[in-house]
Amino acid sequence: VSSLSPGQVWLPDSLLTPRDLQYNVFESVVAGSHGILWYGNYGWDALKLKNVIEALRIVRPFEDVFMDGQCELQTPCQGEGVSARSINKGDETLLLVRCYEHDQPVTAHVTIYAKDDDVSVFDCRSAAKIADLKVGENRVPITIDQDRARLFYVGPRAS
Repeated sequence: VSSLSPGQVWLPDSLLTPRDLQYNVFESVVAGSHGILWYGNYGWDALKLKNVIEALRIVRPFEDVFMDGQCELQTPCQGEGVSARSINKGDETLLLVRCYEHDQPVTAHVTIYAKDDDVSVFDCRSAAKIADLKVGENRVPITIDQDRARLFYVGPRAS
């Protein structure tokens, strides 16, 4: 169980943006957390709560992946200030690509290995298909822009 507070609950929580709280939910999920704990919600307003609920709705369809999956803390990723991590269950993966160092757009080149030809990469927020993968190693370019952390589903197209 992770805590979304970065320390003393009341002050840092009030300094986090609504989108930061979404990033914290995504980070918790790909780190293998089986729950999220808030000790209090001082400094939260309706927009922050809305963003947390939106993040929980984004990850909910993939509950079996993050509850039963195996974490891969360092998913291969190249680009200035970018990094990636994932959690895998069978032929399904939740992939988080992020860049918290810059506020301008950057491109991450993520290396994803596919065992089958019917594997695709989907943006979890928009459900848009990002790429179709071929068997073997694939380098997928992902733009990090106003969303500093993006969550993706990698798995069979039929899913």
